[in-house]
Parts: sequence; C-alpha cells; structure tokens
Amino acid sequence: MATVCQHIHEAVGLLAGPAPDLADAMRVTARKAYVILDGTLLRIDRIAADRPYYSGKHKRHSMNVQVIADPIGRLLRTSPAPPG
Repeated sequence: MATVCQHIHEAVGLLAGPAPDLADAMRVTARKAYVILDGTLLRIDRIAADRPYYSGKHKRHSMNVQVIADPIGRLLRTSPAPPG
C-alpha cells in the first residue's frame, strides 16, 4: 500500500508542477474582463473518526474545492482540497 501512495503523490506532484501558483493566476485574472469562480463539494470515503472531513450541511464526508476559470472555460486555478 505504501508503494501505491508513493506513486500517487509522485504523479500529483508531476501534474501540479506546471500549474500556475496563486500569484500567477491572479495576474492572469486581472487582465480578463471577468472570471468564473465556483466551488464544488467532492464526496470522499472516510471513517467516522475523520470528523474534519464531515459536512454537517450535506451529511457526508467531503472536501471543498474552489475553481477559477476564464470566460471560455479554461481552468486558471484550483484551490487545495481542504476538509469540507
């Protein structure tokens, strides 16, 4: 199992490498007429002991992700996924 987790973390690191940081995304955003800011609640599978991940509003374990996109739908930035 440790090997699988290690590979997942390596893959995420490689995919996130070319992604803009928040400062770069905000510079791009400042040049746009408008941007789209939206969020979504991602359902996750957790045990009852993981209370920070439990959303009382939605009655399930989840993580909250915020997204900034330009007017034609190109992804500019996603937030880290904190507990929902």
